[in-house]
Amino acid sequence: MRWILAIRRSLKWKFIVLVLLLVIGLVCSIGYFSYYESSKTIRQDVGLFSDQILKQANLNLDQFFLDYEYGFLLFGLSYEFEQWLRADKDDLSEQLIMENRLETKFVLPFKSQYPDLLSVSLYNDNGVEKLFREDRNIFPDLDYSVKQESWFSEVRLTKRLQMFVHQPVLYKATGATQVLTMTKKFDYGNSSGFIKIDINPSRILQILSQIHLGRNSIALISGPDGGTLLQSGSERTTLDPTIWASVSASDSGSFYSKATNEMIMFQTLPYTGWKTIVIVPYENVAEGVYRVRDFTIIVAVINIIIAIGLIWMISSSLTSRLLRLKSWIKETQMGNLSKRISIGGIDEAAELGLAYNRMLDELEGSMNNLTESRLLQQQAVFSALQSQIHSHFLYNALESINSMANLDGNQGIMDTTVALSNMLRYTSNYQQELVTLQEEIQHAGDFIKIMNIMYGDRIELIYSLEDPMQRIYCLKAVIQPIIENSIKHGFERTGAPMKIQIRVELEETYATIMIHDSGEGFAPGKLEDIQSILGRPGTPTDYRTMQRVGLLNVHYRIRVYYKDADAGIRISNHPDDGGALVQIKFPIASASGKP
Repeated sequence: MRWILAIRRSLKWKFIVLVLLLVIGLVCSIGYFSYYESSKTIRQDVGLFSDQILKQANLNLDQFFLDYEYGFLLFGLSYEFEQWLRADKDDLSEQLIMENRLETKFVLPFKSQYPDLLSVSLYNDNGVEKLFREDRNIFPDLDYSVKQESWFSEVRLTKRLQMFVHQPVLYKATGATQVLTMTKKFDYGNSSGFIKIDINPSRILQILSQIHLGRNSIALISGPDGGTLLQSGSERTTLDPTIWASVSASDSGSFYSKATNEMIMFQTLPYTGWKTIVIVPYENVAEGVYRVRDFTIIVAVINIIIAIGLIWMISSSLTSRLLRLKSWIKETQMGNLSKRISIGGIDEAAELGLAYNRMLDELEGSMNNLTESRLLQQQAVFSALQSQIHSHFLYNALESINSMANLDGNQGIMDTTVALSNMLRYTSNYQQELVTLQEEIQHAGDFIKIMNIMYGDRIELIYSLEDPMQRIYCLKAVIQPIIENSIKHGFERTGAPMKIQIRVELEETYATIMIHDSGEGFAPGKLEDIQSILGRPGTPTDYRTMQRVGLLNVHYRIRVYYKDADAGIRISNHPDDGGALVQIKFPIASASGKP
């Protein structure tokens, strides 16, 4: 167990063992899945390839059958065949005339067009038959009749040809083992019968023999009952019942048969409904898979050996630099923030050193910002003290002006001095950072009173504040600067009367003050510039530069006070009249400032 203890105490050995186990597991997993996926892919490729071949073969077979169907229709719908069917059984002369015409007009052209043709037979339901032979060496028995054939009872009146692959009675003397018989029944009222054509299946067998998917592969055509009708090769193949069960369940497809260790590909002949089936021994398909498996094993062993050497080298390089990093971190703990780490390389250990250096830079920057913030606080306190001194002087001056206006009976001056005095008291109270929305809107109302005295009641302030909203606390002096901006950039520019509307919306834990004026709104370029500035994070330095910019000053004060990423100002032009729309969003807080 000592070696386990040694590994636990050494970062280097932990790394070596861990990575080695990962490499072995990874290589083995890749090898296994490579073998599995290769086998699966090869089977799929064989299936796709065979599917294309079967489609082409089926097209050829379908065209073969359609050609014969066309000939059947010409033959069966002819005047001569109709008259032959209608001829009286005892009227031999009429029958002979029509048979000669049929032979000249249809049978002989058939023979020249279709070299696989063996014979053409006509059958009348009255029992009259006629045989046209291609091979003059075929001598049927004197008592031969198509009724002797095994398929005779299955002939029906159908839209398409009926086809039978069988051992015919007619050709026993020639030694023929299989013949493809095509029949088509025709009905002319009181007379009906059928045309039968016997075909040598050599052309179909030739198409099947061209479906070659490797050594010992077999192509065959199976009937509705699963029996083999025609096949390539000399040996007769009987389908395994499990194979036929899968083939009969679908029109086309491919699968692997575990029972016979074979790949089976099949498609349905559209014309006949027969199945074209290709059987390939799995050994033929798996040759490539076995080669991939052997090659994967060899490569895996070589890679594991190489990995052991590389892991040793890499772990030695990594752990030595980590030890140096540890010593520098200890120096930082002693308060030395000026020293930067340099451990070399371009890997993760080097990135760790760079990240630590960046952390030290950010730490120094944070300390500098903290120092700067404290200086700003001191400056703010100093400014507040100065403002309080100035405010007492201004209060006394305004009271004197108000008294003089009262003695003189000048109501306008009295209203102006009262409104201005209220504004000074409101803004000079630095001990109270939060006020109610009612107080904030009253402050804005005092400002509008002063503006209307200056501009002759041409500015109208409209607001509706329900009772619960009046008691919501917000940061002081956030509405008046926005209204001042509306007057400065809207009313003073055009001189047109202006309406300023204020409404408040509540959304979960946030309140939003909507300030909308009837001016011309923000110019497109100016709107984008201000939106871009509002989207940037602010710093104490930004605060100094934004003290005289109303929108930005309010936005930064809200961000700094609430420390909420969603709090602040958003601006746009109103979609209805195009006037400026300013939204002030902040968390709903108590008088203490806590949400």
